[in-house]
Amino acid sequence: FYLERGDRAAAVATWTSHLQLVQETRPRMGAAASLMKLGLDDLAEETARSCVGRSDIATNIAQLFLFELHHSRGRSDDARSALRAIERDAAPDAAVRLEVSDAYERLGDKTSAVSVLQGLKDVRGERSGIDADIKLAFLCSEIGEEKRAQDLWLELWGRVESIPRRKFVEERVMTVAARLGTLAGIAVDLETRLAEGTASDREAGMLISIYTRVNDA
Repeated sequence: FYLERGDRAAAVATWTSHLQLVQETRPRMGAAASLMKLGLDDLAEETARSCVGRSDIATNIAQLFLFELHHSRGRSDDARSALRAIERDAAPDAAVRLEVSDAYERLGDKTSAVSVLQGLKDVRGERSGIDADIKLAFLCSEIGEEKRAQDLWLELWGRVESIPRRKFVEERVMTVAARLGTLAGIAVDLETRLAEGTASDREAGMLISIYTRVNDA
C-alpha cells in the first residue's frame, strides 16, 4: 500500500514494526523474501543477517538468500561473499556445499565450482555421491582439465552399478579419452587383462564398446 503511494519510508517503518514481533527463523526468512520482491533490499538483507548464527541450517539458508539477493541485483562481489561465508563456516562434508558449487557456476566461476565439489569429494571419500561426481567430471572438462575428467569418469565407471547409467559413464570415458588421445592406451590395458584372464565382465564389455566405437568412426 505505502509503496504503491510512493511512501517508501512508511513501508519500511511498517515492516520494521512487524519484524520486531517476528523472531522465529522461518517467518523472518519468509519476510526477507517478501521484502526482496518489494525491492526493500536493505531491510531484506538486515532481516536475513539477523538469522545468521542461530543454527547451521539457519545460517546456510540466510547466506544462500543473501547470495540470491545480491546475484539478482547484479552485485557479484557481494554474492560471492555470501558463498565464501558458507565455505568458511559449513561443515566440510555439509550438503550445502553442493548448492554453493551450483551458485558459483551461476556466477560463471566454474573453477570455484570445481574446487568446492572436489573438496566435498575428498572429505566424503567413498561416500561421495554419484551425481555430484558426474557433475564434477563434466565441470572439469568445461574448465579444460580433461585428464582429471577422464580419471573421474573411469572411477565412476568402476562404481556405478545401474547398467543404463554405467553405459552413459562408459560413453563419457570414451569421449574424453578420444579427445585426449588415450583411448588406444585404455584398450591396450583392457586387452592385456583379457589375455591374462584377469579382466572382469565389466572390463570386457568396455573393450567391446571401444572396438565398436573405433569401427563406427
